[in-house]
Amino acid sequence: MKIRLFVALLVSTIFAWNVFAAEPIPMKLEFGSTDKGPFNSKLPTVKKGSPVWVKASWKGFNRKDDIKDPYIFVWLMGNDFAGASSGKKDGEVYCARPNPYYLPITATEFVFELGIGERKEGTMGIMNKWDKDAGKFIDGPLPACAALPAGTYEVKVKVYYYKQGEPETGARGETTFTLTVTD
Repeated sequence: MKIRLFVALLVSTIFAWNVFAAEPIPMKLEFGSTDKGPFNSKLPTVKKGSPVWVKASWKGFNRKDDIKDPYIFVWLMGNDFAGASSGKKDGEVYCARPNPYYLPITATEFVFELGIGERKEGTMGIMNKWDKDAGKFIDGPLPACAALPAGTYEVKVKVYYYKQGEPETGARGETTFTLTVTD
């Protein structure tokens, strides 16, 4: 048992090291109240339940031809939120995977709604439930959650590219911003 745990820990450490060793992608975030903009770099302060649109853009890195389509993820630290389509991940982190969560390989920007309003019981998540028989994650219903209450929240946006099974071949961008919600 101890050997299995050690091997699992070693493999996880190597994978994490390789992902973090990937080439950095310079990212820029802008915010707006609709998906059409206008967007600006001022950190968002919004009323409870109001839409928050985020435009993530990236360029200036050496994309390899054999690399997979980019993936984008959004994390809100410590709070479930309506846009958390994958539910709780890594302890107290809630993850949103836009649908689809992969983008065309030529993409250099993506606009998405953060989703801080209310989520109704049974809203379908994206790859958020483990199917033991199929041996993979499937889409499953999520619990209801209230709109984010007034306060400040740390939000992390990540985009990454890599060759299938070789995370060190790709690139990764990550940036964090503070969202302020008022009553």
